[in-house]
Amino acid sequence: MTRAFGLVCIAISCVGIGFTGSIAEGTIDPLTAVYVANKEGSVSAFTMSRATGALTAVLDSPYPAGTSPQWIAVDPTNTFVYVTNCGSDTCDRAGSVFVYAIDQATGGLSISSARFTDGRGSIFMSIDPSGRFAYVANHGSNTISAFSICGSGALTPIPGSPFPAGPFPASVAVDPNGQFVYVANCASLFCAEVPSGSVSVFRMDATSGGLTPVARSPFAVAQRPIAAVPDVTGQFLYVADSVSPGRVHGLSVDPDTGALSPVAGSPWPADFFPRSIMVDPSNRFVYVANIGSTTVSAYTIDVATGALQPISGSPFSGGRGPDAVAVDGSSQYAYVANFNSANLSGYRIDDATGSFTPLVPSVFPTGVTPTGVVVVNISPR
Repeated sequence: MTRAFGLVCIAISCVGIGFTGSIAEGTIDPLTAVYVANKEGSVSAFTMSRATGALTAVLDSPYPAGTSPQWIAVDPTNTFVYVTNCGSDTCDRAGSVFVYAIDQATGGLSISSARFTDGRGSIFMSIDPSGRFAYVANHGSNTISAFSICGSGALTPIPGSPFPAGPFPASVAVDPNGQFVYVANCASLFCAEVPSGSVSVFRMDATSGGLTPVARSPFAVAQRPIAAVPDVTGQFLYVADSVSPGRVHGLSVDPDTGALSPVAGSPWPADFFPRSIMVDPSNRFVYVANIGSTTVSAYTIDVATGALQPISGSPFSGGRGPDAVAVDGSSQYAYVANFNSANLSGYRIDDATGSFTPLVPSVFPTGVTPTGVVVVNISPR
């Protein structure tokens, strides 16, 4: 049963605040946890068997979240989980972020803080590789909210936030080198009035976390770009185009200016209405959740050119309305959040080909309408 929880700690300062939990060094076995944001207003938590990929619900899961959770993220130290809340089913009201501390022994969550984002329809969140800054895409106000992250995991607005984005921003991503921030714009039915979608590129100030648009930004990309993700090296950016049938666009990133240019052979076909896209931790495979079908499209990456090649057997069947894909840190297992079937589909990843084979069992119940999933490798401290 989901418990009610009000939005508290709306304004919180980083001064004098630190994470107060303590963990005895060497006393906790490593574990892997899987967390799922459910649009009904909750977060489901599981522990993952590293031997089989099977999931077991954490004892007191699910945990309360805000109104209409949309995405879930974890900080680089695997200490805190963040859930963005859209504010309403139509994402047109004040958005918020809930912050949870991870119990390093059980994988359970406890609410640490929560705050409004100063934007409407907070739909997506990304954290920079240093773990110092967080960025939230506000779909309803065409902005990006930027925050510094305190030792307690709490968020404090960066001066100048929120920063203008393009129309109807749907996702935000930070490049792995901490130089640029990418925003996919125009992933909305309202964008029928706009000739094409775009990706806004910002240079991230490494000291303050502030954002400055790079020259020529935004860049015209795709018709309805709904999600953008850099590869592990930061050389390439991949954008899911939420049309029917869908497409994946590959872009080369200029390391000095942040300018985007198409990769040869781009775009590549996907299934109906892609919803999200991710690059696996080994930087060999790209996976796309196609919410308009029951499939996940899979590709291999040419690390020299950035070109994609569909994997044999792709797209792979899953549940109804795949919304998000997450892969564990060893790139052995993948989990797909199925929006219309209230569950996760679990797969073993073939190390050589990147193809999916369903786990046994392969279906794990979540809350209603799961929208985001993340896998967290928790190590003893």
